[in-house]
Amino acid sequence: MTAPHGAGRVSPAATPPGIASSTFSVFSYRLASVTEQVSLAVAAANATRFGLGRPEWRGLAALGS
Repeated sequence: MTAPHGAGRVSPAATPPGIASSTFSVFSYRLASVTEQVSLAVAAANATRFGLGRPEWRGLAALGS
């Protein structure tokens, strides 16, 4: 079985106008990396202060929304 045409590529509609697809992919990766690092730092601070990890905070956030 073969992958559908264009599988694994960012569609032109998903890329903001004026930004090359490769630039957008790199930016998306870097943004995801930064958000993960921030999340880990906040989780460490919250674990020290409240004794809760990321899963517990996510559960509380889901209950609160």
